[in-house]
Amino acid sequence: MPLAIGSIALGRWLLAQDADVEETTRRPVPVEVADVRTETLEDTRELTGTLEPSAEIILAADVAGTVESVLVDLSAEVEPGQLLASLDDREFRQIAAAARAELAVARARVTSAQAATEVATRGADRAEALTERGIGSERARDVARATSLAATADVAMAEAEVARARAASAAAALVLDQTEVRGRWSADAGTRRVFVRHVDEGARVAIGDPLFTLVDIDPLVIVVMASTADYARMSPGQPVEVRAGSETVSGRVARVAPAFDPASRQARVEIEVDNAEGTLRPGMFVRARTVIDRYEDMVTVPETALVTRDGRDAVFVVDSETVRLVAVETGVRTGGRVAITSGEVSGRVVTLGQQRLTDGARVRIVDGDEAAP
Repeated sequence: MPLAIGSIALGRWLLAQDADVEETTRRPVPVEVADVRTETLEDTRELTGTLEPSAEIILAADVAGTVESVLVDLSAEVEPGQLLASLDDREFRQIAAAARAELAVARARVTSAQAATEVATRGADRAEALTERGIGSERARDVARATSLAATADVAMAEAEVARARAASAAAALVLDQTEVRGRWSADAGTRRVFVRHVDEGARVAIGDPLFTLVDIDPLVIVVMASTADYARMSPGQPVEVRAGSETVSGRVARVAPAFDPASRQARVEIEVDNAEGTLRPGMFVRARTVIDRYEDMVTVPETALVTRDGRDAVFVVDSETVRLVAVETGVRTGGRVAITSGEVSGRVVTLGQQRLTDGARVRIVDGDEAAP
């Protein structure tokens, strides 16, 4: 008897549960939805780096000496060929003057040798004429010829001395010119700025000692490292959006390394940023964003619309007051949206409340707060 009563009670409880389930099934589930779009998606990459000068050069002393004057200071703009500093040149002026004097002596020797050659040549001609007439001896003719040849050789030697003296004079003038420290680069490169001044007036420097470090800050360069996947989709001229603090400027890919670093398996990419106003400074941390691919006419849904059913991606498509579960395959994801590459999806899809849905369930479209579990 007690067993029968218990069985009846259990049966009534199960019937009540079935009724609750049936009621839940009939009741519309509140959900939030979004439109399916056909649009262009851009696959972007955000890279970080530090601004660097596009050029950095160190002007060093070409000759040893004492710094006589320094004409520029830190941050000064320097034009191509501008005089930046000068060394004491008194000794080098003396050397250059001595070299010029040696050149003048060598040229005088050439003049003297040429005159002697003319005299010797005339003497040889007379001796030859006398010998042909039977008046002069052959020995006298041979002596005159030898004298003429020797005089000609003296001219050649004197001219060689002139060439050597000219080279010595030019070398002395070059060394003298090197006492003036100038910015020696092409006019096309434009101005540069003094980044470091290494010396003061009165300092003694040796050959090769640094005097100034100059940098080019227009344009600036951002060095980033590209992975194997991104490397093939980055090329010179590609536009880049650069954010430095609150400022956003335009840049471009300038150079892409032809090989990967064997240690990091990444390739160096240099991005140039115009800086004509000088508002950006080397050393600033920046973020660079570039579009590496573009996909036209893609069917897209919000990423929040995706659910997983039986190990596959799927979305709930809204059909009037019910939903239809559609298995899909996805492609590129960007900006909170995902491309649908396989699966018939159109109209609207559920973006919130999917955990309470099954295929064919009734729905009621509400705002996000009511649809949230």
